[in-house]
Amino acid sequence: MKKLLVIQVLAVSFVLAACSGGKTTATGSLETNMSDSSAQAAAASVPPSESSIESALTESSAAVASEQIQTVTQTQKDTEAPLFLSCPDQITVNTGDEFNVYDNVSYIDNMDSDVNLTVDGNVDTSSAGTYDISAIITDDAGNSRSHDITVSVAAQSDAADPGEQTQATETPRINYDDFISRYSEDGVLVGIDVSKWQGEIDFNAVKAAGCDFVMIRALKYTEGELGVDDYFSQNLANAKAAGLKVGVYYNTNAADTQTVAEHAEALIELLDGQTLDFPVAFDWESWACCQQYKLSMSDLNELYSTFRDRMQQAGYESMLYASKYYLETVWQPDSDTAVWLANYTDQTAYEGDYVMWQVNCIGRIDGIDGPVDIDLYYGEH
Repeated sequence: MKKLLVIQVLAVSFVLAACSGGKTTATGSLETNMSDSSAQAAAASVPPSESSIESALTESSAAVASEQIQTVTQTQKDTEAPLFLSCPDQITVNTGDEFNVYDNVSYIDNMDSDVNLTVDGNVDTSSAGTYDISAIITDDAGNSRSHDITVSVAAQSDAADPGEQTQATETPRINYDDFISRYSEDGVLVGIDVSKWQGEIDFNAVKAAGCDFVMIRALKYTEGELGVDDYFSQNLANAKAAGLKVGVYYNTNAADTQTVAEHAEALIELLDGQTLDFPVAFDWESWACCQQYKLSMSDLNELYSTFRDRMQQAGYESMLYASKYYLETVWQPDSDTAVWLANYTDQTAYEGDYVMWQVNCIGRIDGIDGPVDIDLYYGEH
């Protein structure tokens, strides 16, 4: 905007100079070309006509506008290629099965919400064999990225022997005592996050196990339907009664700001003014075949901004839940964005700011049958 104003001021100076028989210096000041004082007096006594000024201004403005458009176009030109969020090097299909590259890849662009996918090469699933193809994604600006895939078409395997049984492998669990011993320190709270998948929870036992807080799923939106988590009300009430600090999260795959705004309203109504100890979390993680939602990176970030703004109007702070990979590639958290990091590792290498860290999903704690997500809270971001 400042650049445009400067150009317009200079343009007006040139126009006035032209209308009064002068010229401008490099600083835009007017110098007369008259050779004698009488000519100067005459020029001063006869002002330029309104029509001549209007005409000159119109021509100058058109030239300035053209130059400005070219400058903006050059500045905002998109040179970034779309990004494959997932694209396998190898795919195996059975003979006779339908094969579509679209169903096996996920991609997104920084600005284009409808990236074009093309395939170089063919796969014949009618006969066994190996086929090399390239998946190519291209945005509206012509930027493209490709990925080579080897597709193996295998003959249908014989049916498994009904008498044969596959031995189940037990998933390892992290005992909450060990979790506390490893990560607990001054100023850091240890917690869990839960939903209907944990079933009935004895929050008194959870509290006695050393847990400080619980994040509870409130709303879930999927396949076009918004619903309250089956255990939300009792989880919130029972966790508070047990003396645990509480927060809530909204899980969604909404693809437009209007829907997100409506869901924020529903969540505000559901909370009904209840006090929370943590920001309300926004959880969007439908990354498989992400392209089906017709969203650019810019669009996705706007979804969170819409949610944050509406919750803030109702007196609730918000935070963005996301994994390390997507925080580094898709989401663009600013300095005002509280982040709930998901990174299943002993020590995260995420370099951005975060207030909460979901360390793993295989925790074991008294009061809950089965695995549970385990978290750390570090305080203000």
